[in-house]
Amino acid sequence: MKAGLTAALIFCTVTLSAQSPQEEMWLGFLEWNPGMPRIPEDETMGMLADRRFPDASWAGALRVCDEVFAAIASGQVPEDQFLPAMKVSLVQDFTALLDSSPVSASIRYGRPDREGSRVSVPIRASAEGGVAYGRVYVVFRDGEWLIEQWALDLSELSGDAESQGS
Repeated sequence: MKAGLTAALIFCTVTLSAQSPQEEMWLGFLEWNPGMPRIPEDETMGMLADRRFPDASWAGALRVCDEVFAAIASGQVPEDQFLPAMKVSLVQDFTALLDSSPVSASIRYGRPDREGSRVSVPIRASAEGGVAYGRVYVVFRDGEWLIEQWALDLSELSGDAESQGS
Protein backbone atom coordinates (compact mmCIF):
# COMPACT_ATOMS: atom_id res chain seq x y z
CA MET A 1 0.00 0.00 0.00
CA LYS A 2 2.86 2.38 0.80
CA ALA A 3 4.49 1.68 -2.60
CA GLY A 4 1.19 2.38 -4.38
CA LEU A 5 0.78 5.73 -2.65
CA THR A 6 4.35 6.74 -3.51
CA ALA A 7 3.82 5.80 -7.17
CA ALA A 8 0.58 7.82 -7.26
CA LEU A 9 2.35 10.89 -5.85
CA ILE A 10 5.18 10.62 -8.37
CA PHE A 11 2.69 10.21 -11.23
CA CYS A 12 0.74 13.30 -10.17
CA THR A 13 3.89 15.37 -9.84
CA VAL A 14 5.00 14.45 -13.35
CA THR A 15 1.65 15.22 -15.01
CA LEU A 16 1.22 18.53 -13.19
CA SER A 17 4.69 19.90 -13.91
CA ALA A 18 4.73 23.19 -15.81
CA GLN A 19 6.35 23.65 -19.20
CA SER A 20 9.44 25.78 -19.49
CA PRO A 21 8.93 29.37 -20.73
CA GLN A 22 10.67 28.44 -23.99
CA GLU A 23 8.29 25.52 -24.57
CA GLU A 24 5.26 27.68 -23.78
CA MET A 25 6.49 30.40 -26.16
CA TRP A 26 7.05 27.87 -28.95
CA LEU A 27 3.63 26.25 -28.46
CA GLY A 28 2.00 29.69 -28.45
CA PHE A 29 3.76 30.57 -31.69
CA LEU A 30 2.59 27.33 -33.33
CA GLU A 31 -0.95 27.85 -32.09
CA TRP A 32 -1.22 31.35 -33.56
CA ASN A 33 0.87 30.76 -36.69
CA PRO A 34 0.30 27.22 -37.91
CA GLY A 35 2.57 26.57 -40.87
CA MET A 36 3.70 30.22 -41.09
CA PRO A 37 7.42 30.18 -41.90
CA ARG A 38 8.08 33.94 -41.73
CA ILE A 39 6.66 37.30 -40.73
CA PRO A 40 3.88 38.51 -43.06
CA GLU A 41 4.40 41.34 -45.50
CA ASP A 42 2.35 44.33 -46.56
CA GLU A 43 2.02 44.98 -50.30
CA THR A 44 3.31 48.55 -49.96
CA MET A 45 5.59 48.48 -46.89
CA GLY A 46 7.16 45.06 -47.35
CA MET A 47 8.17 43.06 -44.28
CA LEU A 48 6.14 43.86 -41.17
CA ALA A 49 7.55 44.45 -37.71
CA ASP A 50 7.67 41.35 -35.57
CA ARG A 51 5.49 42.45 -32.65
CA ARG A 52 5.65 39.11 -30.86
CA PHE A 53 9.47 39.00 -30.59
CA PRO A 54 10.59 42.53 -31.46
CA ASP A 55 14.21 43.39 -32.03
CA ALA A 56 15.50 45.07 -28.87
CA SER A 57 17.09 47.83 -31.00
CA TRP A 58 13.66 49.23 -31.97
CA ALA A 59 11.06 47.69 -29.62
CA GLY A 60 10.90 50.85 -27.50
CA ALA A 61 10.25 52.97 -30.58
CA LEU A 62 7.15 50.91 -31.40
CA ARG A 63 5.89 51.25 -27.83
CA VAL A 64 6.09 55.04 -28.16
CA CYS A 65 4.22 54.88 -31.47
CA ASP A 66 1.52 52.76 -29.79
CA GLU A 67 1.22 55.32 -26.99
CA VAL A 68 0.92 58.20 -29.47
CA PHE A 69 -1.78 56.43 -31.52
CA ALA A 70 -3.69 55.62 -28.30
CA ALA A 71 -3.52 59.29 -27.24
CA ILE A 72 -4.80 60.67 -30.56
CA ALA A 73 -7.57 58.04 -30.60
CA SER A 74 -8.74 59.52 -27.29
CA GLY A 75 -8.45 63.08 -28.65
CA GLN A 76 -5.30 64.03 -26.74
CA VAL A 77 -2.09 65.59 -28.01
CA PRO A 78 0.74 63.36 -26.69
CA GLU A 79 3.26 66.16 -26.15
CA ASP A 80 5.20 64.20 -23.50
CA GLN A 81 6.20 61.80 -26.29
CA PHE A 82 7.73 64.55 -28.47
CA LEU A 83 11.40 65.48 -28.70
CA PRO A 84 11.70 68.88 -26.92
CA ALA A 85 13.32 70.56 -29.95
CA MET A 86 10.32 69.53 -32.12
CA LYS A 87 7.54 69.86 -29.54
CA VAL A 88 6.11 73.20 -30.73
CA SER A 89 5.63 72.18 -34.36
CA LEU A 90 4.39 68.67 -33.50
CA VAL A 91 1.89 70.02 -30.95
CA GLN A 92 0.57 72.47 -33.58
CA ASP A 93 0.20 69.67 -36.16
CA PHE A 94 -1.56 67.32 -33.75
CA THR A 95 -3.81 70.07 -32.38
CA ALA A 96 -4.92 70.95 -35.92
CA LEU A 97 -5.53 67.28 -36.68
CA LEU A 98 -7.58 66.74 -33.54
CA ASP A 99 -9.63 69.95 -33.82
CA SER A 100 -12.42 68.13 -35.63
CA SER A 101 -12.41 64.85 -33.67
CA PRO A 102 -10.21 62.06 -32.33
CA VAL A 103 -8.55 59.88 -34.95
CA SER A 104 -8.95 56.17 -34.46
CA ALA A 105 -7.28 53.87 -36.96
CA SER A 106 -6.01 50.35 -37.32
CA ILE A 107 -2.22 50.56 -37.34
CA ARG A 108 0.29 48.27 -39.04
CA TYR A 109 4.03 48.77 -38.58
CA GLY A 110 6.57 47.89 -41.23
CA ARG A 111 9.98 46.60 -40.20
CA PRO A 112 11.72 49.59 -38.56
CA ASP A 113 15.10 50.81 -39.76
CA ARG A 114 17.59 51.87 -37.10
CA GLU A 115 20.51 54.16 -37.74
CA GLY A 116 22.35 55.07 -34.56
CA SER A 117 19.87 56.46 -32.05
CA ARG A 118 17.20 57.10 -34.70
CA VAL A 119 14.52 54.65 -35.85
CA SER A 120 12.35 55.11 -38.92
CA VAL A 121 9.03 53.25 -38.59
CA PRO A 122 6.96 52.65 -41.74
CA ILE A 123 3.26 52.95 -40.87
CA ARG A 124 -0.03 51.98 -42.50
CA ALA A 125 -3.07 53.51 -40.83
CA SER A 126 -6.52 52.49 -41.99
CA ALA A 127 -10.04 53.49 -41.01
CA GLU A 128 -13.40 53.79 -42.72
CA GLY A 129 -12.19 57.06 -44.25
CA GLY A 130 -9.34 55.36 -46.14
CA VAL A 131 -5.72 54.32 -45.81
CA ALA A 132 -2.66 56.44 -45.09
CA TYR A 133 0.98 55.42 -45.47
CA GLY A 134 3.90 57.26 -43.96
CA ARG A 135 6.76 57.14 -41.51
CA VAL A 136 7.34 58.13 -37.92
CA TYR A 137 10.88 58.97 -36.86
CA VAL A 138 11.70 58.15 -33.26
CA VAL A 139 14.95 59.04 -31.50
CA PHE A 140 16.50 57.69 -28.29
CA ARG A 141 17.53 60.60 -26.04
CA ASP A 142 18.30 60.70 -22.33
CA GLY A 143 17.14 57.13 -21.79
CA GLU A 144 13.77 57.38 -23.56
CA TRP A 145 12.27 57.10 -27.04
CA LEU A 146 10.70 60.32 -28.37
CA ILE A 147 8.94 61.28 -31.61
CA GLU A 148 11.27 63.43 -33.71
CA GLN A 149 9.30 63.70 -36.96
CA TRP A 150 5.84 62.67 -38.06
CA ALA A 151 5.44 62.04 -41.80
CA LEU A 152 1.95 60.50 -41.75
CA ASP A 153 -1.17 62.40 -42.83
CA LEU A 154 -4.11 61.16 -40.74
CA SER A 155 -6.48 63.99 -41.72
CA GLU A 156 -8.43 61.76 -44.13
CA LEU A 157 -8.96 59.18 -41.38
CA SER A 158 -10.56 61.47 -38.81
CA GLY A 159 -13.96 60.49 -37.48
CA ASP A 160 -15.42 63.47 -39.31
CA ALA A 161 -14.06 62.48 -42.75
CA GLU A 162 -17.39 61.10 -44.02
CA SER A 163 -19.34 64.23 -43.13
CA GLN A 164 -16.67 66.43 -44.77
CA GLY A 165 -16.93 64.50 -48.02
CA SER A 166 -20.74 64.73 -48.17
